[in-house]
Amino acid sequence: MARPHRSTQSRPVRSAEPSRALPSRSSLEKRLIETFDTLSPRLQAAGRYLLDHPHEIALRSMRELAREANLAPATLTRLARQLGLSGFDDVKQLYAEEVRQYAAGYRRKAVALADLSRREDATGLAVEIVAGIARQVDALTDTQAIRSLVAGARVLQRARTIYCLGQRLSFPPAYTFQYIHSVAGGSSVLLDAPGGTGLDALRHASPADAVLAISVLPYTRATIEQAMFAHHRRLPLVVITDSEVSPLTKIAVATILVETKSPSFFQTMAAVSVAAETLATMIAMGSPDTVLAGLKASESYFSEGDIYWSPSGYSNGALVGNYKKANRRRRARVKPHTERTKTT
Repeated sequence: MARPHRSTQSRPVRSAEPSRALPSRSSLEKRLIETFDTLSPRLQAAGRYLLDHPHEIALRSMRELAREANLAPATLTRLARQLGLSGFDDVKQLYAEEVRQYAAGYRRKAVALADLSRREDATGLAVEIVAGIARQVDALTDTQAIRSLVAGARVLQRARTIYCLGQRLSFPPAYTFQYIHSVAGGSSVLLDAPGGTGLDALRHASPADAVLAISVLPYTRATIEQAMFAHHRRLPLVVITDSEVSPLTKIAVATILVETKSPSFFQTMAAVSVAAETLATMIAMGSPDTVLAGLKASESYFSEGDIYWSPSGYSNGALVGNYKKANRRRRARVKPHTERTKTT
């Protein structure tokens, strides 16, 4: 039987819909930060995970990411649509470049450590912890991190007195900053709270002073409240924290972001401590006359009080000598660049 004749008349061809251009990663994150307070608690948790784990977004499936963040996969999809995207695949595409940069820097090290980490549980855990800390500290050398450190150091360097605020796990880095800064001749006060008097030191503070506030998730309530009190008194705040949506970032004039994720049940504070120590050192290196006078006075006190043990007593002049050596090395590195600039 002959088949029925089909018309050869061409049918109209639907034109393909133009592909919708995706926003840049930076604009997406900017929108997320700006609208963060308007999101539901679950969407906030999803948004925070996205901001705090950029290296993992394109590496894992949506279900894996949701499980890691203790969320339902649908929550990630809702977040993407809330940000104007069609779905979470668009988010993964935006973060693909982040993965390429991350993999290029750590692929060789990961391969070298893979066999070692599989040998035994204890060794594997040690490798995971130390490698994670090294990556977090190394992240402070990124361009944006360096810019934030420089901006924070400039604010603190202009301050008449620096008030240092950090509690619980954040207390050690706050104390480290205050100790280095004071030994180097700076005026700094640790806002500790024996007897509930932590804020009393701010009675004489003014906008000519500044506050260094340190806190990471879970944020200590007293730290946030004390930082807000200082902000209400118009003191400029430099903060070291772990997320762009940390409650401290809203009141800060300069923010240094660090990573704290750890295989342990506690987050690691290694990068926080490095950031605090870096700030203290940058401030000291920027005020040679003040620092030399402060170091001499500190060394005189240490020697007179017999503070440090050594077979022949404390070596007076060590701090001043080390500072001068560091400055000579620094000038030697800067001088060739300056000379090239002048000749061009």
